[in-house]
Amino acid sequence: MSTQEEFGGPQDQETRAVEREIEIEAPVAAVWKALTDAEELTRWFPLHAGVIPGVGGSVWMSWTTTEGEPAPIEIWEPERHLRTGTRKGTALQIATDFYLQGQAGGTVLRVVSSGFGKSAEWDYMYEAWGCGWDFELNGLRHYLERHQGQRRIVASAHAAYGCSDDEAWSRLTEPGGWFGSSGLAGVTRGGRYGIETATGETLEGVVAFWQPPWQFSGTVGGWNDGLFRAQLCEGAASVWLSTYGADEADVGALEQRWRTSLLELFPS
Repeated sequence: MSTQEEFGGPQDQETRAVEREIEIEAPVAAVWKALTDAEELTRWFPLHAGVIPGVGGSVWMSWTTTEGEPAPIEIWEPERHLRTGTRKGTALQIATDFYLQGQAGGTVLRVVSSGFGKSAEWDYMYEAWGCGWDFELNGLRHYLERHQGQRRIVASAHAAYGCSDDEAWSRLTEPGGWFGSSGLAGVTRGGRYGIETATGETLEGVVAFWQPPWQFSGTVGGWNDGLFRAQLCEGAASVWLSTYGADEADVGALEQRWRTSLLELFPS
């Protein structure tokens, strides 16, 4: 793990960082654009985004219809290094550094989010942030290697739950839950999966992540090589499908079915 000084996080010694590295078969210029162009960001990360480029500018992202809080840009070195920072309701600042390096026609991207406290009250955010980067960076690679330049249409549904995380995960993934009669038993990262959801859709593909009780993610061949995620975070269960080249009306109808089924699974 790098030091706080190396990757620009807060200098408080009582902090820790989430660090991930990923290889992407795309030029550095394409990866940089995907990190810094608002339209490109919406093709793999948030649903809505805005960017004021350069040091002193900002990036905002939102997964709702409301504009997100801008994160200031502290470092802007095109195709090399980007640093953004934001606050999460605490005295510590969470800074995220993106380091890009070309390699054999592709790109090595290292992401470091720093400033998480070491006390137990930070543990949940620290773990959730790590799982989040696992999924989002895989989504970035999926977009650039398989769907570059295509608009993304997303189906997403959420429901709050009042039970434990383990119970909520069980309702999603065990036989008879949201993933149908077979559930998700026996899946392994890199292996294939195939299920029928509670609403009757068949999802088949390759497992990207299996991190109970945080998230499951995999490709979906039946939706033009889309990317699926089931997630628990901060008391809410979510299912999410990123599609490319799909019919918008079909995706909207799918979202409505999934929203209804999740609310039935987790009644208020």
